[in-house]
Amino acid sequence: MSRLLEAIKERRGAPAKTVIDLGCGTGDALIRFARRGLAVVGVDFSEVALGKARQALEKEGVADIDLRRIDLDDLRIQEKADIVFCKLTYAFVEDKERFLKNVRELMKDSSVFVLMTPVLHKGVE
Repeated sequence: MSRLLEAIKERRGAPAKTVIDLGCGTGDALIRFARRGLAVVGVDFSEVALGKARQALEKEGVADIDLRRIDLDDLRIQEKADIVFCKLTYAFVEDKERFLKNVRELMKDSSVFVLMTPVLHKGVE
C-alpha cells in the first residue's frame, strides 16, 4: 500500500487525503488507508461484508470510517475523493460503462482511479 500511495502522490503532485473504496468487502484496504491518515469511505452491497468490516475496523482501532451499503450498479455518492479505489469487484459490475461514468463523478481533476482486477474484459486493458 505504501508504494501505491507514493505512486499516487507522484502522479497527483500532492499526498492524497481522501479515498472511496468501492467494494470494500471486509475492510482490509480500509484499514491500510486509515492507518496512513486518509479519510476513508467504504462502499459495499453486502451487509455481511460491511458487518465484518465494522468488526475489523473496531478491532484495529479505526472504527470512525464511513461505511455505506450501496450497489455498485447504482453508484450514487455525493463526495469526491483524491483516490477512488476498486479492488476485485469490477468483474461483478453489470453495466461497466455506467459504473465508470459514475466513478468519474466521484473524482476531482487531480484524483486517481485505482482499478485492480484479475479478470479481463473486452475493451479494458
